[in-house]
Amino acid sequence: MILSIKQKEVDNRKLLNSIGLKTSERLPLPDANVKRRKIRPAQEEEGDYECEICRANLFVSLVTNSHEEGVYCLPHAIELLTKKRHHLKYCKLMYTYDQVELNELIQKLQDKIEAKSQKKSSQGKQNASILK
Repeated sequence: MILSIKQKEVDNRKLLNSIGLKTSERLPLPDANVKRRKIRPAQEEEGDYECEICRANLFVSLVTNSHEEGVYCLPHAIELLTKKRHHLKYCKLMYTYDQVELNELIQKLQDKIEAKSQKKSSQGKQNASILK
């Protein structure tokens, strides 16, 4: 499932690039705001992005449109820019992780899952030997 999500992300970024969206900017990592949240908890957190169309929370990437002051998920940005190519000059891809980092995150997750399943497997064997 995670590999499928990552592949959709990569494919959508490539499609946006092929449409003509060349401008991009890196978003700060989520952990970068931890101190700021503790200082200003009453204010709405910066970096909380939601698609204007489907209201999906956008953590990995998004497209901003400075002309309409809108934020879009990649599929809706593709739809918008396919219909209104003149908006390309106002749009920018914003991302938290590049493709290499996405691959690294998935590898770390797979390693953790494997380690936990091995730990459970060895605990199960220990419990079985104790019961005998």
